[in-house]
Amino acid sequence: MQNEERINILESKVKELEEVICAMKTKLPPAVLRAESFIVEDSLGNELVQISSKDGTGLIKTADTEGHTLTEINSTNSGRGLIKTLDNNGKDIVTLTSTIDGEGVIFTTNGNGEELVSIATNSKGEGLIETLDGKGHVISDLNAASQCEVKSMSEKNDKARNSASGLRNWKNWFSILST
Repeated sequence: MQNEERINILESKVKELEEVICAMKTKLPPAVLRAESFIVEDSLGNELVQISSKDGTGLIKTADTEGHTLTEINSTNSGRGLIKTLDNNGKDIVTLTSTIDGEGVIFTTNGNGEELVSIATNSKGEGLIETLDGKGHVISDLNAASQCEVKSMSEKNDKARNSASGLRNWKNWFSILST
């Protein structure tokens, strides 16, 4: 084999290596992925996770293979966060968020969206746990300053009272929070 042949073979090999290196560079994932929305699908094309932005806030949703949203995590323009679990009919079951004053709140509801348990703070900043009958009536409450108080049936029926922190009508309060 003469020198000229050997040089041609080497040049050919160098070109092949350059092509391989180029291909490897283009297959490397970017260090940062930027998009307005990102969707994770299963092998059948069912959208199971969605990460997106909406009106200047972040949103993460998970769904089942039927397309029912089961969890949501989002932020608000006013700087609060929200985590929800939903049933397969889209009804809120558990909500974890904060009040306008920055205090933590947890609500559980039944399949009709009626509140069953709330964990929040009262107007004195003390912890407050309330159980409800699903119709807006407080059955029992417990806060840091008092013993557990079980409401009598007549008292329960007479009062669909607001909690000390004003969260009883949480659906209206929640719509304010989401803005």
